[in-house]
Amino acid sequence: MPRLVPHNYRLAREFKVVCLRESYLEDALSDCDNPPKAVAYWRANISTAPHFNAEVESLYVLMLNARRAPKGHTLIAQGTLDRVLCHPRETFRAAIITGASAIVVMHNHPSGDPTPSESDIKLTRDLIRGGEIVQIQVLDHVIVGRPTRKCRKGYSSLRELGYFYSIDDPLPPLPAGNEVPRARPGDTLATFTNRLKRAAKAKRRAVSKGKQARTRGQRLSNPAC
Repeated sequence: MPRLVPHNYRLAREFKVVCLRESYLEDALSDCDNPPKAVAYWRANISTAPHFNAEVESLYVLMLNARRAPKGHTLIAQGTLDRVLCHPRETFRAAIITGASAIVVMHNHPSGDPTPSESDIKLTRDLIRGGEIVQIQVLDHVIVGRPTRKCRKGYSSLRELGYFYSIDDPLPPLPAGNEVPRARPGDTLATFTNRLKRAAKAKRRAVSKGKQARTRGQRLSNPAC
């Protein structure tokens, strides 16, 4: 029988975390602090779940404790064939409730090509900023697909591709002749990003001046121009 509530009151609910199912982990997955182990966890515990739909993009969060051992995972959002919408609010909710120290964001590409899209990169940057606020480290964003000619591993790690920048991690290798600012102690992500933008803008100006100088030199050497 439904509970009768006076018209001038609202119901307040008490929530709790419920375990939907349990699965056994091998000793090799006692920690999931790198992409190969995270993908092994995905293939052992997520893609084999009864509710997993491989025909659409599904975004999961793998929650880790302070020693990077998995506490569990949760489904954050299911999307369409080529995209999934997500907000940092939903992504960190389960991690906060379960007391996770770090998370690994993972989702699949139904096409099998694990190359990250622009929306994947934007979501990753939003989650990095959100993790800095709530003090939950985003270790990686892994996209799971199938082995292809471009990616024989069958997955992509946005950290390995260079989309993660922190004080402790070195920047990805650069071609010879390119000088890019390095992260300094005390830098925030926003401060470091602004310095990268200023360096890129200065480089574009230098390239433009070089082209103008070469054009003037050609005109001087060839008066007919």
